[in-house]
Amino acid sequence: RRVLFRSVVVVINNDGYATERPMMNGAFNDIPRMRYAMFPDALGSGTGVKVDTEDAFVAALDEALADASQLRLIEAVTPSDSISPQLRNLTTELGKRV
Repeated sequence: RRVLFRSVVVVINNDGYATERPMMNGAFNDIPRMRYAMFPDALGSGTGVKVDTEDAFVAALDEALADASQLRLIEAVTPSDSISPQLRNLTTELGKRV
């Protein structure tokens, strides 16, 4: 008996290591641009989509959750400096110790 389950992967693409930038900024936080939404194509299975607005994310997530037949990958693009105030405070304090 085959059991289907929903495989939904969300990649938050903030163009680097945003959690580390407040601690210690530098070129080492920048990573090469990757087209994460194309990973299912490279695997030969599933569907990937790139979104950059909340509405587009909600629509992609709704679509992904409605289809249990294949892997769904959502690449959610956010600004490189988009982190929560709490995380910014934490990493700023940790940066004082580095």
